[in-house]
Amino acid sequence: MAKQVLQRLSFTAGELTPWLAGRADLDPVSRGASRLRNFLVSPFGGLRRRPGTRLVVRAGCTEGAVRLVSFKYSTGVQFMLEVGRGYIRYFKDGAPLPDAEGGVLETPTPWKTDEQVGNLRMQQLNDVIYCVEPSTPPMTLARHADDDWRLEALEFSGMPYESSLFNAVRLECRMVRDGSANRLLATADEDVFTPEMEGREFLRVTRKYGEAVVEGTQMPFYHLTNLDRDLYKGETFSMDREDGWRQAYTCIRDFSRKNDYQPGVNRPERYTAFFEKGSDASARVHVSGAWTLETTGTWDAEWEICRGYPDGSNYLPNQPELVWHSVKSFQQRDGFRNNFTLSGNEEEMSYYKIRLMAYRNGVSTGTPVFRAAAGSFNHEMVVEEYVSPRSAYLANALHLSYYVLGDCETNDWSFGAFGVRNGYPCTVEFHQGRLWFGGTPGQPQTLWASRVDDFSAFTPGIPSDSPMILTMAASQQNRISWIASLRGLMIGTSEGEWRLSASNSEGLNASNAGFERHSGVGSASLDALTVENSLLFVQQGGMKVRELFYSLEADGYQTRDVSLLSDHLLAAGIVDWTVQRSTAFHVWCVLGDGSAVCMTLNREQNVAAWHAHRLEHGRILSVASLRGSHGTPDEEVWFAVARGEGKRACITVERLADGNVCLDACTEAVVQGEKMAGLGHLAGCGALLLDGEGACLPISVDGEGNAACPGRLDGETVTVGLAAPAEVRTMPLETLETLGRFKKQLGARALLHESTLKFRYGTGHPDAWRDFQPGRYGVAEPYSGYVRMIHNYGMDEQSCFALRVETPDQFNLLALVLDVEL
Repeated sequence: MAKQVLQRLSFTAGELTPWLAGRADLDPVSRGASRLRNFLVSPFGGLRRRPGTRLVVRAGCTEGAVRLVSFKYSTGVQFMLEVGRGYIRYFKDGAPLPDAEGGVLETPTPWKTDEQVGNLRMQQLNDVIYCVEPSTPPMTLARHADDDWRLEALEFSGMPYESSLFNAVRLECRMVRDGSANRLLATADEDVFTPEMEGREFLRVTRKYGEAVVEGTQMPFYHLTNLDRDLYKGETFSMDREDGWRQAYTCIRDFSRKNDYQPGVNRPERYTAFFEKGSDASARVHVSGAWTLETTGTWDAEWEICRGYPDGSNYLPNQPELVWHSVKSFQQRDGFRNNFTLSGNEEEMSYYKIRLMAYRNGVSTGTPVFRAAAGSFNHEMVVEEYVSPRSAYLANALHLSYYVLGDCETNDWSFGAFGVRNGYPCTVEFHQGRLWFGGTPGQPQTLWASRVDDFSAFTPGIPSDSPMILTMAASQQNRISWIASLRGLMIGTSEGEWRLSASNSEGLNASNAGFERHSGVGSASLDALTVENSLLFVQQGGMKVRELFYSLEADGYQTRDVSLLSDHLLAAGIVDWTVQRSTAFHVWCVLGDGSAVCMTLNREQNVAAWHAHRLEHGRILSVASLRGSHGTPDEEVWFAVARGEGKRACITVERLADGNVCLDACTEAVVQGEKMAGLGHLAGCGALLLDGEGACLPISVDGEGNAACPGRLDGETVTVGLAAPAEVRTMPLETLETLGRFKKQLGARALLHESTLKFRYGTGHPDAWRDFQPGRYGVAEPYSGYVRMIHNYGMDEQSCFALRVETPDQFNLLALVLDVEL
């Protein structure tokens, strides 16, 4: 009988589907395994046993959905967030952040149901996370200090609206008397209002206005010779200058003679916190288009024209102020007798006013005349009170209103893009200095982009940096599943994958933005992951992972199925995932059955290896990655795990990190009276006890979380956790020459690196395991080098070789050399 030596020098193809059992002609088959459990594939080709998980804390709830979200401000400042029904909790350096009462720091949230927690999407920028969920308004979670996190509704300075086109429904607005107050009643000719809209639904009503004219005639209230008096905010006055003119001033803060005045100091310039130069000489006028200013005659004065914008918090219930800037100064005096004609154009809504800066007493100051051209104005209203399906009372949604909406009938109106009617955004991303929202339930294929570097402004305008509303022209109205910034804004829908990019070399704006479809695969509702220069996304259905990458040959983006050879591992469907950055990229996926799979990805070394992981007596709910708490270069993986049933049910937050013993849900326990308490998360389970000398003993944890440990000393600290057995099984030991022939395994040599010798070997059949006998090696653990296993299994056409480790010790396999007899 012929003897063959088969080598398995690499496992960089990971666990392969059983459908490849007969494909000895394929290269991945020689680099793969038929089973990988709780092993990580190294980019160098070997296998490394997965570290165990360490219990961080019990979650803030005992049932329901729990999500983990990483917060990475910098390499040295990182947090893990636990999001559950109605709360967020925080962790730093592997431990929960305490509150003032010694508990875990917690923030209440509006996401009260499992569906809301599951649909939540978050995108971080510096110290702020922008949060979107289809049934609640966009929120911001800001870190002001490690123990000061604030969750607030996103404050819009310009609200996006549903459409800029004329509405088919006609709206009539009338000011009516309601008790002692005048209220604006809106009546539509179709059913458009619902009771849920009260206080939550915005409207845009556009009206046209004629030319506005104001004159600069207002003089300062009085003339002062000193500041030895009380002055109040808004008062104006003048004081003599050295050149004989009078300088105008405005009090910007209450000035107290008793507390603020300094005897003998009578120049307002010395009190910059209380006074500013100039006084308003005209009413404020709204400008949205062309404007002009003219002066005539002979006069002696210094004037200034100013422009103001809301400060970015103009929506109720905020308290905004106008931020004013000088547009132009002009003057006339002896030796300089010129009049002025100034003009400009405002592409966005703003205020203008005329200010008197200085004048010569007893002489005309002139009368500047400011004209704002006729134009239209978008009134932003909110449904204040529901009356019927066709009528509701409206209120101004702004504190600073340019015009008051009065009686009118119009088709030029629209509901807001976000609200009860359309829902709220499903996805969020940052791209080219803009905040992007993608898809609401009512407008599933629309994108809303903020103004550049102003993440609160979403009302479209004319300048290139203005906000944008863009809708994909697709044959089907499928929801946007994810958006991601790469070379352009990549968009995944349930029907295909698209790219939004500029048609020229400029940044994206309303005039050059265009959509291109690059794939018709379709995406599941999970955020895409950026890995190197490509994107990974979950295919519609949740059972495949695809890579979206740029192809020079195709001059465009293409997709490939990176889970094709291991698709059996994803049969339960992916429900959450993250990428762990270390020597290679590890893409961790949580499946619908509570298990996890991981893909080791390193394109430079042609590594795309999938491997399966299970936590005993637990069902994984969520996964996230974070920089190691002990200064290690690799990121740690965190899990939210549901454990126990009925009264014993709990959810734990656990951390998988290098250096952990190979026990899951492990924690430290102190022996008292040969017993241990505080093991509630292991209630009813068989566990392992590991003492300081490395001895490992099985124990049983009762329903109350207590365990007996006879023979242990009081005060002794031990490690308790669940076994995490690891197993590797080769693909059938075949070549093209031996395919289908009966074979007999004679022995195997395994090359180990810093490994325990307490392992078992066999064919993978439950009855065929044998304990390795390390006695003849006479070496200390951890061991590096070859070990030989001699066995004599029966004849088989598709024989496999397997190794299994059940002790909580480290095990690293570099290569296998197998002796087979035909």
